[in-house]
Amino acid sequence: MPPVVFYLLAINVVMWLVVQLAIFTKNPLMNAVLDSLMLFPIGSGYLRPWQIVTYMFMHGGFWHLLLNMWPLWMFGRTLEYELGSKRFLLYYMVCGIGAGLVQLLVNYLVPPGAATLGASGAVFGILLAFGMLHPNDRIGLIFPPVMLKAKWFVMIYGAIELFAGIGNSINRFDNVAHFAHLGGMLFGFLLVLEKKQQDISLLLNRVWHEGNYHTTTPNGAGEKAPRASTEVTDRSDAMTGATTDEAGDFPR
Repeated sequence: MPPVVFYLLAINVVMWLVVQLAIFTKNPLMNAVLDSLMLFPIGSGYLRPWQIVTYMFMHGGFWHLLLNMWPLWMFGRTLEYELGSKRFLLYYMVCGIGAGLVQLLVNYLVPPGAATLGASGAVFGILLAFGMLHPNDRIGLIFPPVMLKAKWFVMIYGAIELFAGIGNSINRFDNVAHFAHLGGMLFGFLLVLEKKQQDISLLLNRVWHEGNYHTTTPNGAGEKAPRASTEVTDRSDAMTGATTDEAGDFPR
C-alpha cells in the first residue's frame, strides 16, 4: 500500500477511536477539544482557522468512517502510484479544503448550518480524478449489483449529490453535507483539468523539438544535427519521466 493512503487511513481510524473513547468516558475536556476540530458555520461563534483541515479527519459513526475509507483505499492507491505521493497528498488536501469552503459558503447563504465533519469531500475528489483519468475502467457496485464504467459512475453520483443538496436546502431531510461532496469534486475537476492541459502542452513542446532534430547538413548527407534548445528538451523529458515526487504540476 502506498504511504500516503496508508497514513491517511491510519490517522482517520485513530481519530475515530479517540472520538469513541471520549464518548464512552464522557470526559468533558476531551469532548470539548474534539468538538473544536469540527468545521462550524460562519457566524456560529465556534469557527476556528484550523477546522478547515481538521474536520476531514473526524467521523461520527463506524459506517461514516467505513464508507469514506473504503473508496480512499480502493481508488486512492491507483492515484497515488500515478501522481506520486506528494502530489497525491496535495490533491487530497486541496479537495478536502475546497469541500469545506463550499460547505461554509452554502451554510452562510442557506442558514441555519450545522457543524461539518468527515473526509467525504476529499474522497469525492478522488472519485472524480479516477473517473477522469480512467473513464473506461469498470466499477462493480454492491447495490445495485451492476458494473459501470468509472465515468458514468462519477456523473451519476455527482448528479445524485446535486439534486440531494438542492432538495436538502429547500427542505432538510438528512444531515449529509451534499455540497461539501460537490465542492470536493469541483476542486478535483479543476486540478485534473489543469493536469490534462499541462500534459497536452508538454506533448506539443516535445513533438515540436523532436521535429527539429533532423536537418540537412551542408554536404547534403541528411545526417542528424545537434539538438536545438537542449536545456528545454531535457526539462520536458525530466517532467514526463518516472520521477513523480517533485513539486510542480501533476505528472502524466
